[in-house]
Amino acid sequence: PTKTLKYPAISFDADLGDVIINDTNIISRPNRLQVSAANNLFSQPFENSYSFGSPSNRIIAMQSAAIEMHEMKVGEMPLYVFTDEGIFALVAARNTLYSSVVAVNYDKIINPNTLAINGAIVYITENGVHLLTSQGTQIISSEIHGTNGMPPLEFLRSCKIIHPKQFNEVILFN
Repeated sequence: PTKTLKYPAISFDADLGDVIINDTNIISRPNRLQVSAANNLFSQPFENSYSFGSPSNRIIAMQSAAIEMHEMKVGEMPLYVFTDEGIFALVAARNTLYSSVVAVNYDKIINPNTLAINGAIVYITENGVHLLTSQGTQIISSEIHGTNGMPPLEFLRSCKIIHPKQFNEVILFN
């Protein structure tokens, strides 16, 4: 997500918007997601471009809620983009890749590790571990908060998240 894109020395027309050009071949777009054409992963230049929040906002992670898909669910599961300024949802449509960008909340993400599980997404902020579902978000880590009532920030900034199905629980570890 927050990477510097290197383009070969070819010319193409593109809306550069809030692009910062570092040199002639490097373009930095910290808040922009470039997406290929629908059903064509190798379409270059990218056909679709989405930006999130202010020009200085930074994409930290992306995740989609994992459920079994069937014809009636097409477009119901958005792609979630986790940024410095909060969480945004890219909502799909039938005839276009994504039809809109919707701000979900303004949680500040401190760890790029996310986990899709049972139609929900687990993510980490400085307030703790959250669960994002279609009904909203809730903190699920109150039991790991210290005696001062605050979550262990250094642990949360670097931990990994897994969900071994045999235990049916979310595990955080360093």
